[in-house]
Amino acid sequence: GFSELDVEKQVYALENAVLSGVDGIITAPNEVTPEFQKAVMEAEEAGIPVVFVDSNAKGLACTCYVGADNFEAGKRAGEKLAAACEGKAEIAVITSFSSSTNQRDRVEGFQEALKEYPDMKIVEVLEGESNTVLLNEKISRLLDEQPEITAFFCAEGYGSKSMCLLREKNEERYRNLKIVTFDSTDTTTRAVKQGIVEATIVQNPHAMGIRAMD
Repeated sequence: GFSELDVEKQVYALENAVLSGVDGIITAPNEVTPEFQKAVMEAEEAGIPVVFVDSNAKGLACTCYVGADNFEAGKRAGEKLAAACEGKAEIAVITSFSSSTNQRDRVEGFQEALKEYPDMKIVEVLEGESNTVLLNEKISRLLDEQPEITAFFCAEGYGSKSMCLLREKNEERYRNLKIVTFDSTDTTTRAVKQGIVEATIVQNPHAMGIRAMD
């Protein structure tokens, strides 16, 4: 594992695993670069099964994918937010990296849902780089600079946590914001119970790990 998302380090780890002659590889594709594709193909050619979890790499052969349908997850988030906003909103979307395959799929699904609601418009996409401090600064600055924003879709866990805590600590100032988050954590669960967010899209990472090992 890595403290930061880094496709070069991921490729290096995959290449080392193949050279080490491991019996199998489980990984979550972050960004499907030519180098990543080459490393996966080398594993398959060496007879090493590769299982993707959490995010899938479309068009790249692997043994199997275990995880959510991220496009459908994003679509459901869009439907939930549209219902909460009664079909009209200026929306900011939060990702860690827009190039991340699972978040890109979620945003595409979210956009698909909004096609039914012409008055639901995405006006900003924030990349938080999985950095909570950076996210807090970007979100606060965005809300100061674009007060017309009335809704947020957080397509990953870091942004979801930051948005929940910001809303919780500034109840009076941001009371009218409509928010849909991602993942089930103590923070998002509490926010749903308190009515701070409209909904959170829940996966089952524990089951993903078990199925991937199976």
